[in-house]
Amino acid sequence: NTAEYGDYYAGKYVITEESKKGMKELLRRIQNGEFASEFVQEMSAGRQARFLTTRMKENEHLLCKTGQELRQMMSWLKK
Repeated sequence: NTAEYGDYYAGKYVITEESKKGMKELLRRIQNGEFASEFVQEMSAGRQARFLTTRMKENEHLLCKTGQELRQMMSWLKK
């Protein structure tokens, strides 16, 4: 219930008109095939430079590093 409560309480602070516009634009690009086309182009013929660079950058983010450290403490995940 905490996630549901968080949505009710905090959603209005996180989901703004600007973020709604961004989500609608992304949905439009998914529906018309632009997103898939860009993905296929990026993944084909070794053209993953932007993808791999972004992955490395994101892996260095504090949130990602903290998640990695927390998962190492969760013995039940090491099965």
